[in-house]
Amino acid sequence: MPKCRARLRIISFLSTVEDASLYELNSYCGIKITRKMLEEMVKQGFLTKTLVNRYKLNMENEVIKELVRFFKKIKYNPFNSVQL
Repeated sequence: MPKCRARLRIISFLSTVEDASLYELNSYCGIKITRKMLEEMVKQGFLTKTLVNRYKLNMENEVIKELVRFFKKIKYNPFNSVQL
């Protein structure tokens, strides 16, 4: 899966929860997510690292704010079949 699609899945999932571990992201997103990918997103300012091995959206980032707002506006949820 291309990086951009994987990142959108990560962002869309994290927009529905407060934070998540690498294991949770892999389980719910249905794709292979690596710690390296998450660390890149932290460096780019899209995610913040909370407790050990937990990540959440950086809601101070304008791109993330707009994406989350857009997802909510169109009621986007690629995880309809996933039980949270």
